[in-house]
Amino acid sequence: DDGARQVQVYIPSSHWYNYYSGARIPSQKQFITLSAPLDTIPVLLRGGAIIPTQEFANNTRYSREKPFGLTIVLNADGNAEGDLFYDDGESIDSIGSRLYYYASFKWSTTENRLIMDVIENNYPHMSNLILDTLTIYGLDYVPTTFNVNDRQIQPKARPNTQIVDVIGLSLSMSGSHTLTWTATGSSVIEPPPAVLTEPKYRVDCFPDPGATSNACEARGCTWNVISDSSYPSCYVPKEKGGYGQNDSAIQLTEAVTSYSLSRLSTKPVHTRANSNYRAHSMEPISNVKQLVTTRANEFSIYGEDIDHLNVQVSVSGTDMIRLTIRDADRQRYEVPVPIRWHASLPPSSVKSKIKFEMTKTRNGQSGFRVKRTDTQAIIFDTTYFAEGFIYDDKYLQFITTIPSRNVYGFGENTHPTFRHVLQNSARYGVFARDQPPQGKNENLYGTQPFYMTIEEDGQTFGVLIFNSNAQDYKLDEFEDNQSMLTYRTLGGILDIIFFAGPRPEDVIRQYQTVIGNPYMPPYWALGFQLCRYGYDTLDNMRAAMQRTLDGNIPLDVLYGDIDYFRNQLDFTWDPVRFKGLPEYVDWLHTKGMRFITILDPAIDSEEPNYDVFADGQKDDIWIKWPANKNLQFNETKNRNMVGYVWPIGKTVFPDYFYPPAKEWWKNQILIYYGKLKFDGLWIDMNEPANFDTNKLQPWNWPHPEPWNLHCPLEDPLESPRYKTAIFGDYLSDKTLCMIGEQSDGRGKIYKHYDVHNLYGWSETIATLPAARATENKRSIVISRSTFPTSGSYTGHWLGDNTAAWSHLKYNIIGMLEFNLFGIPYVGADICGFEGNTTEEMCQRWMQLGAFNPFFRNHNGLRYFDQDPGNFPPNIVESNRRIVETRYTLIPYLYTLFHRVHISGGTIVRSMAHEFPTDTSSWSLDEQFLWSSHLLIAPVIYEGHTTKSVYLPTSERWFDYYTGGEIKTLGSITVQAARDHLPLYLRGGSIIPHQHSAMNTVLSRQKSFYLYIALDKNERAQGDMFWDDGESINTYETSHYNYFIFNYDSKRLTIEPWTFKYPEMDNRLDEISIYGIIQQPIRIIWNGQTLAGDKWTFDTNTNVLNIQKLDLNLSKTHKFVFV
Repeated sequence: DDGARQVQVYIPSSHWYNYYSGARIPSQKQFITLSAPLDTIPVLLRGGAIIPTQEFANNTRYSREKPFGLTIVLNADGNAEGDLFYDDGESIDSIGSRLYYYASFKWSTTENRLIMDVIENNYPHMSNLILDTLTIYGLDYVPTTFNVNDRQIQPKARPNTQIVDVIGLSLSMSGSHTLTWTATGSSVIEPPPAVLTEPKYRVDCFPDPGATSNACEARGCTWNVISDSSYPSCYVPKEKGGYGQNDSAIQLTEAVTSYSLSRLSTKPVHTRANSNYRAHSMEPISNVKQLVTTRANEFSIYGEDIDHLNVQVSVSGTDMIRLTIRDADRQRYEVPVPIRWHASLPPSSVKSKIKFEMTKTRNGQSGFRVKRTDTQAIIFDTTYFAEGFIYDDKYLQFITTIPSRNVYGFGENTHPTFRHVLQNSARYGVFARDQPPQGKNENLYGTQPFYMTIEEDGQTFGVLIFNSNAQDYKLDEFEDNQSMLTYRTLGGILDIIFFAGPRPEDVIRQYQTVIGNPYMPPYWALGFQLCRYGYDTLDNMRAAMQRTLDGNIPLDVLYGDIDYFRNQLDFTWDPVRFKGLPEYVDWLHTKGMRFITILDPAIDSEEPNYDVFADGQKDDIWIKWPANKNLQFNETKNRNMVGYVWPIGKTVFPDYFYPPAKEWWKNQILIYYGKLKFDGLWIDMNEPANFDTNKLQPWNWPHPEPWNLHCPLEDPLESPRYKTAIFGDYLSDKTLCMIGEQSDGRGKIYKHYDVHNLYGWSETIATLPAARATENKRSIVISRSTFPTSGSYTGHWLGDNTAAWSHLKYNIIGMLEFNLFGIPYVGADICGFEGNTTEEMCQRWMQLGAFNPFFRNHNGLRYFDQDPGNFPPNIVESNRRIVETRYTLIPYLYTLFHRVHISGGTIVRSMAHEFPTDTSSWSLDEQFLWSSHLLIAPVIYEGHTTKSVYLPTSERWFDYYTGGEIKTLGSITVQAARDHLPLYLRGGSIIPHQHSAMNTVLSRQKSFYLYIALDKNERAQGDMFWDDGESINTYETSHYNYFIFNYDSKRLTIEPWTFKYPEMDNRLDEISIYGIIQQPIRIIWNGQTLAGDKWTFDTNTNVLNIQKLDLNLSKTHKFVFV
């Protein structure tokens, strides 16, 4: 068009590069706008091609005498190929007379090899010509050298482009050649220096408050204020900071490589000027007169940078790489949580999926890069922000690019969406805190530094940052549909593990090979559970249970919260308000129900005749003050760190790292079980929580004289120069002092500063063995605070949420995230903990809650009773139906738990997790799946009676209730009346069901039935695991039954693959098959024609129903549909 300076271009699915700059076009399968100045025609090169060229001349007579070149354009695999035909350019039929030249070219990035193969050489003039240049698109580094016969040529990055040139080959065109190159020690291809000065490349040099130009420059940084406040005004110059590689890598074993790095910048002489505060003073540095100027290479944010680092890169099989960065001169704290890591190379016949590269910038700074070996996608790369790699004693930072904007995980925080928001994103703190989820960026109860990314082609990877100190993270948009992560932590080491996938479920299974597979809950723990804080009396607890049963709503578990304790003391019950509780619990057992009790770690130290404290005091098991800094010694005359939580008296805190503390905890649990026959343990407040630390007095302090736990805030552990983006003014807010000490009993002393985030984990691993020791049964533990590996010992509830509609979505996001974290037994407080719910909200939340793996209705103090029977009859009826639906599906859910317990993986999945190549699925977080086949689409907005649902067009989908096939796929809107939860079955599934009853003891006696949903090929598969539901390690001891269901070619087989639990005598009564295209004439069962009164076919829905079967499941059954 006249006057146009832009052009619309459609980009097909492939790798494409800008001819002039070498930049890869990030978009695919869409139109993009390209700049088109008057003197430029937009030209794109497609990856995978090798294009022969010849130097320019005034006409072809002269150009044909010029040297040849190859333009090499790499595809997603890092490969390219092409060919060259050449003759005299004018003779007739040079092919027929064979007077021509023909050569092929093949480039392989993975093999570091270019092969030029001359196939026909019958054009004599070719011997006078040479191949002199290579122009390479798609390399992300500049090779150190090209090996050309006996010569070595140094390639160069073309200025201001991402193109690599190799000049001076001087290879005869008449011969075949093989060129190789050296990648070790290569320099990365960086954007042009002018681009690197753009604000998005800035690394914040003043992450703490109070930045001024003087304070900034005193750190050796640049001060430049711009209008966009999202970018830092004080930033690290590109030529400063970072670390450089000293020598060549050392191969420690075949699977472990070591690198030595040294810091490139020097520390400013007056390091005090680089801190926020004067030494031993709380006066901001901005108020201190700046007397120093920095030399050219001086740079430090906090003045405690570590000069020498050791980097170990360890490979485990084809799928995992571990990058561990330590202080080369001094032992630092490392996370003492056991994980499973086996350094080993894959078999020579198997190719690794990812590889590590140590990169180098033009300023000599080293970067860390991990990339795929098939597509060459870079999944982790600190190179562009190498100056931002900081390894300070109490401030460790790296910044990496991420190859897409589909990032999920990190926690525990409340995220507004499952896929992270990148634009104007918040910085999230990660530090275990007694902080309820309120929809902000606050750090919550646990520490889960794991994230997963779905790349543009659907391949997926995961990253674990194995660190237990206070930390934070921020995700931002970056160029070319990429994102970037800024990660900071206040201690320990950097220990990063990469999981290659390539599917999301592969990633989580690989992750769980390191942290352990999820715990197998008892069968009854999948039933409905009822709890509230504030029953206040046993009569009120009974009443809530009775209302539920009167509504014919199944119920398996009742809970006791701290209000049933005497004076909020662990291992007690109030003898007046809860008189007769042990007998009531015994009665629950006779009716097939269970009881779970709460336990808090804080133990009253002042209650008279309290054996729980006295027994612990004998073994001195509490968290301690340091001997040289005990602020409470004058009061306590010992080193116990004393705080205040729920009990009336001041409290001490067990050190669960200390073996005698674990034994004490187990003994207290067993003693209590001798009095009250609980079935599981709910461990709360285990961040650990302490009320209003450093304030005048706790909010619930019952005495007139103020008192509280105060920490020495002048200590660097209490007030590190960078606090991270955590809730509160100090690390010790709502918890213990960071200088507190814990012991492993073998001479190792840990500072609470380092192991705070492990407190809930350490209590969990002490609690499960104790719970199991009561009756030698599986039992259950529910923990509020978690850390990687917790899922092997515990479930998790999502904390003290609020009766607000927004929290229904948080419920979904929390479930999805904790399935990524390896804790699939997870759920929210149904209907909300804080605040009064409404009838509609609680009705909808019960529908959503029925598909929380951990299904518990829980309520806070002084709010309306929200147990499901305490509503008008129509809502009670709605609650009954959805809970019954849950109970019919428990055999399927139990089987899913068996799968992840044995093989790893997730139970609750996002649509993106199951359909990673479907771009429409990436952002969906208001519907979810159980495993691969059951889609749940809850209504989570007030007043809505329709639901927007996305059903991928690649599959067949069926209405769960009617079996009718959904013909309109993609994004649809469906009816969802107040009492209806939309559910869908995916074609290809066979889902086992069992008829519902009032609890799982009764439902386990009922008969089974199958729902079979056929895929586009009229096939389906399924399975079922069955054991006694409560014994420990039934799979490991082979005391279980396992059934395989298969439908193919109009034949259904039901087979007991393993039948080693003979006590199972349930029958299979009914089968419903969805999606049969043609009505069968007859059905043959085990060689006999099935009676016509045992089956029907609905021509409206194409559903075949078979009933009255009474099949013995210990035998194989075969059906043929004729």
